[in-house]
Amino acid sequence: GGNAGGTAGTAGFAAKILDAQDIVVLGADNDATRAAVQTIEALPAMQGRNLSTTYISDSATDVTADIQASGAADADAVLALVNAPQCVQVAQTLKDLEVGATIISTATCAVPATLAEAAELFEGWHVVGSGLPPLLAEGASAELDYFRETFPKYGPEEKLQSFLALGGFGAALAVWDIGNDLPDTLSRADWAEGLAGFTGPYFGGKNEISCPGPHFPAVCNNEVRVFRLDDKGVMTQVQGFFDALS
Repeated sequence: GGNAGGTAGTAGFAAKILDAQDIVVLGADNDATRAAVQTIEALPAMQGRNLSTTYISDSATDVTADIQASGAADADAVLALVNAPQCVQVAQTLKDLEVGATIISTATCAVPATLAEAAELFEGWHVVGSGLPPLLAEGASAELDYFRETFPKYGPEEKLQSFLALGGFGAALAVWDIGNDLPDTLSRADWAEGLAGFTGPYFGGKNEISCPGPHFPAVCNNEVRVFRLDDKGVMTQVQGFFDALS
């Protein structure tokens, strides 16, 4: 589901899995986040729950007042849907204010550059996404171990912790699989038919997919899973695939 699935998935995890009643969104002040909040508000799992949203400006130099006004201190779950440059600032402020709610974000706040700066601030954060994060411990995922072994033959080793590199690697394997089943003509029409008929498995994701998905155009599966960060920036899966949008 990419960002669309992951963003809605933060709320789905809070409501469906954690049964949080009071949920606070700390959102980047832009149209994309506002659209995501509309999707969250419409989720069946959110009905009957208390949801409030505070939008934080990208140019804010101090988010203390914003987070205090958001009601995060009394929330069961806080959805940190901010842009990457804000992640450390928000994480530090939540820690300084001793907010005890479960903090849930998308992979935006779990990129290597951010975690290299201050991984300890994100200890205990839950990260929701549809892909396979490259931040699991060695041996935790056979697919990830295969990626770490194989990718350096084709790309720079320093990209082994890149979500984009891992996602692209999975896409390349899918295209390879599709192409092997096409007629020798390999025409545009052949590729269009092959892509439309691809049902998986997708490396690092779901074994069965269907394009398009029922909620978003070009999103082939709406299910997401959840990982928890430790103080070193290493993830552990805490929730397997579930459909946050149902």
